[in-house]
Amino acid sequence: MVKPASSVVLIIDDEQTVRSTAQAILTHVGYEVHVADGGKSGMTALAKLGVRIDVVLLDWTLPDLGGSAALVMREIAKHAPQARVIVSSGFGRDDLAGANNHPDVRFLEKPYSAATLVAAVQQAARNRREGPMQTES
Repeated sequence: MVKPASSVVLIIDDEQTVRSTAQAILTHVGYEVHVADGGKSGMTALAKLGVRIDVVLLDWTLPDLGGSAALVMREIAKHAPQARVIVSSGFGRDDLAGANNHPDVRFLEKPYSAATLVAAVQQAARNRREGPMQTES
């Protein structure tokens, strides 16, 4: 199992309650957690943290980017290609146009429990990529 203290998680979500709750849970179990309150700030954090990021917990619906996190997915591939992505949404997986085209992306439906969040992040951190993330052209 990956030691949480050795893993860096970036949470990108426009909902303050979701961000702060997920941050508190993951910090409590030992992860180094960074947060961004939307797509634009998430892209800034990706550029700053880059290859240090192991897991990105990404809200699929980001109003500051016109509602879709597809642009953030491209930035993850550019700045943090080793990171595993967990897409989080209150919509079902079938409603996430674009996210389903990335085979390495995991899905976590909102609302989720603390145990489900920790398990998803643990699994993603264990499977941190050694090569570049596959993206659509």
